[in-house]
Amino acid sequence: MFELAETVRWGFPTLVHYFLAGMGGGAMAIGSLLLMLSRRRTSFFNVARYAAFIAPIVVFDDAIVLILELGRPSRFMNIFTHVNFESPLWLGSWLMVIFLVVSVPYAFTFLALPNKEGSLRRILRKLGVPADVGPRDKWMRLRWGLAFVGLPLGIAVCHYPGFMMSGLVARPLWSTALFPTVTLLSGLATAMAAIVLCRALFVGISRAVPTREYREDSYLLISTNLVLLIAEAAVLAQLIVYARNASGDLQLVIDEVIGDGGLLTNEFWWGAVGMGFVVPIITGLALVMPRLIFSRSYDSSLSVEAVMPASILTGSLMLIYALLFGGQLTHPIGL
Repeated sequence: MFELAETVRWGFPTLVHYFLAGMGGGAMAIGSLLLMLSRRRTSFFNVARYAAFIAPIVVFDDAIVLILELGRPSRFMNIFTHVNFESPLWLGSWLMVIFLVVSVPYAFTFLALPNKEGSLRRILRKLGVPADVGPRDKWMRLRWGLAFVGLPLGIAVCHYPGFMMSGLVARPLWSTALFPTVTLLSGLATAMAAIVLCRALFVGISRAVPTREYREDSYLLISTNLVLLIAEAAVLAQLIVYARNASGDLQLVIDEVIGDGGLLTNEFWWGAVGMGFVVPIITGLALVMPRLIFSRSYDSSLSVEAVMPASILTGSLMLIYALLFGGQLTHPIGL
């Protein structure tokens, strides 16, 4: 019978780290792409603003979690003083620093002065923040330059958790070729869900039926989120089928993690699959199918739109939980 190690090397701080890293990197990549698409659809500029603010906030919180996990800030600084190109932790730490260097000024280009007078407005005015922002304001060139850098950089940060874990060949659940693809798609789907949820919470529209522009963008964003979610589910299913039919340690691990009576069966099937895939896919299809099949106008309340991304975020966290803790099985394969 398999069991978890008495002292789990990667615990809840690592869980939060991978969740936030995937969301932040995905938000930067998606936001940069939306900015580029705003040349043809100007309303995407406002959507890109949400992504621009999500990315640095999430990754900055992620950095704080890492420092707390190491116990002392000096340990975190030691990572940068010792060069080791073969260490995923060293590469990932520098990747996060570069990401913050790019994403913070990128988010700054989307700032606008608050409507009310006060100390905050005076400080922001001194920093050069304009009264309003738009696709062709004074920060346009800087914003676009950072977006071109941020797109591949965001994908790299989003891909980093799966890349780091797949390099640990002693962990059968992590070292498969499909594992990094699962974590990459999970990060992108999580980031898109965070963007959709922020729009639903902070759009400032009190009416049950949003404006036409908001509805059109919501339809496109939710449809894209569905595609990412279905792609992630397909790759994850392929990974499970491969593991079930494989021989050796991987088959044993997957059976003990998510099989009947497994250590994390409920967390995976009810949490990750149920909340993370079934609920949001059904909700998303209910939102987009009337227009997709019957060419009806997209129409939904903000509260209904918030159900899908909230479910995706919950399910994504449960998926990382199952993969992270399930991958640290130690007996009887001697890990």
